[in-house]
Amino acid sequence: MKNVELKDVFTPSQPAAEINYIQRPSIAKRFDRALDQKGKQVIIYGPSGAGKTSLIQHKIHENNIRYLATHCVSSMTFQDILDQAFSDLNIFNENERVSSESNEIKAEGRLSIPFIPIKAGLSGSDNISNQQKLKRVGEFQPNAQNLVEALGDRGMIWIIEDFHKIIESEKKHLAQVMKLFMDKSTTYPNTKIIAIGAVNTARQVVKYDQEMKNRVSEIEVNLMEYEELESIIIRGEKLLNIQIADTVKDKIVKLSSGLPSVTHQLCYLLCEEVKVAKAQDKANKLSIYYPSLDKAIDEYVLEYSDTFKSTLEQALKVSRVRKHDNPSEIFRAILSIKKENFTTNDVLKKIQIFHRDYKGRSLEKHLKELTTHEKGEILRYLEDSELFYFSNPFIKAYFQCSFSNDPAFKKLNAKIKMKEFKSNLETLYQGIADHEDDIFDNPFEEDF
Repeated sequence: MKNVELKDVFTPSQPAAEINYIQRPSIAKRFDRALDQKGKQVIIYGPSGAGKTSLIQHKIHENNIRYLATHCVSSMTFQDILDQAFSDLNIFNENERVSSESNEIKAEGRLSIPFIPIKAGLSGSDNISNQQKLKRVGEFQPNAQNLVEALGDRGMIWIIEDFHKIIESEKKHLAQVMKLFMDKSTTYPNTKIIAIGAVNTARQVVKYDQEMKNRVSEIEVNLMEYEELESIIIRGEKLLNIQIADTVKDKIVKLSSGLPSVTHQLCYLLCEEVKVAKAQDKANKLSIYYPSLDKAIDEYVLEYSDTFKSTLEQALKVSRVRKHDNPSEIFRAILSIKKENFTTNDVLKKIQIFHRDYKGRSLEKHLKELTTHEKGEILRYLEDSELFYFSNPFIKAYFQCSFSNDPAFKKLNAKIKMKEFKSNLETLYQGIADHEDDIFDNPFEEDF
């Protein structure tokens, strides 16, 4: 592995589907089963940065699967998604056939099945006896029926990424198209849809078409366990021939809060700090200690400061002004609770200290909204224990600074702001429990 480079080992901005991919056997087993079952459509969901795309890319590479990937963006209609799919397939329609011998033009005016994929701008030359004038299928009406046939003829699956971003009123069409793909599975057994979405998006498909209830495999890619995140670092050590101190590993894992994307980012910055750009010579293994991580965290905070700010703005945005259920008041209550995990009732009691008439009938609904993609996934919710907690220590530290009681805080210079941020972050880290559990979904202890 002498030629291994840092950018190939720790990959915060792309799926970790190659040399530093960490197997998750139980999730992989369910995904393999869903791929193998004819007609079964697949929905992969979970928190941002938990490894949904990494799982799919790894399986595609492992099984040599042909696929078309379509990325959704905000305000997309389902027709927009279909149009994008046809464009990405680079499909043309045989609309006119020209005979070079008779120079006659025969108008076909129909879609040619199977579709004919060629590069844009390619045309027949005069020395070919039967020329074809081809037009993009996009000039006609791209629809789900034609798309399933186009993909089926090629033995391809259709991956729809970030389908939670589709306009709410358009999501019912995804359920209908999944049903069409299922019906066509007798003709095209290898063709199906894999939709990737945020937490709680799987149920949206089923609610629009109850017939799909037993025909869709809903696979949750949850937060990684402590040992899985640690494995990312250990494997990276071996690939780069470096030695990261155990205390450094521990802090990286706990600050990652179950998200492999954060582990990859912190490890990348750590290696960059000690100038490790590729695998080190075996005779000179480099050891990395705590001071280097401290500088890497500084860089992480500076790099993501705009993201933290936009997340705060996203969480505080209100569609209408409410008397007590406004986000600012809810966050002030949460941050005043001296527990990392908290219930709806904990927040209610804090708000009632200042507003005794507050009943909190909609409080749980508003707290759960803060777990959604639309609100930046600020909080996570454990259904079994009915507990909420901040999704990320970095986010919580930023919120603590922003809601600081010190009226002069916003006037402080950037260096002092960083000092306060780091102080909050260190307090949070010290409060994170040593995890002996099998599940790392809840990375905080009760008190600190």
